[in-house]
Amino acid sequence: MQLLLSLLKHLRAQLFVLGVILGLVVLGRLDVIPSPSAIEIAIRKLVSKGYLALVGIAAIENIGGVNAYFPGSIAILAGMAATKGDPSLAMRVFLAIVCGSSVAHAINFGLGRRLRDRSGIASSVPGSKVYWLSCWHPHFASVAAIAAGQAGVSVRDFVSRFGPAFLCWNVFWGVAMYFLGLPDFGESTVVAVGLVVVLWAVWEARRFLLQRRIESRREHAP
Repeated sequence: MQLLLSLLKHLRAQLFVLGVILGLVVLGRLDVIPSPSAIEIAIRKLVSKGYLALVGIAAIENIGGVNAYFPGSIAILAGMAATKGDPSLAMRVFLAIVCGSSVAHAINFGLGRRLRDRSGIASSVPGSKVYWLSCWHPHFASVAAIAAGQAGVSVRDFVSRFGPAFLCWNVFWGVAMYFLGLPDFGESTVVAVGLVVVLWAVWEARRFLLQRRIESRREHAP
């Protein structure tokens, strides 16, 4: 029982994100909050209202857990695609998106730090490869930022490693939307994000149990 409680404490960040996702899905099914499709329609209208609204939408879309239910990515990409033929407008929209996303990832990193401070347990440190493989989508990037915070990564190290991957992927999507337009992304990515968090939890659980086994052997060694 003590081992189980310690494991759950170690997985506090993953359980928190999964709890937020599950809570939003349940509230949506109960019609307490709008459905993702209704939110997307509202977002598309807000995008046309100005850059401040776009900054806010980009921020919410990049906050871990919340973004799994909030379908802001499609609307943001649609806003970028609508700038085709106007480089000046495209640059302003791009900067608004990056500003909002940067604020969100700072919140994600801080959330990871908060969870680490409260649990007293750090997760494994994500390497640069993790950032490059996750920053192609805001949902996965938010998970990586939370993981970095929980791992106790310094702000300087986080910015120097996460920043290049974050900016390059944003430039890629910005250029792609400007020249190619918005593709059909299909269904919501709630399940995909949930799966990534579950895999993250499994990895951390494996690392935790392996560490405990090593410590136990050391204690019983002659």
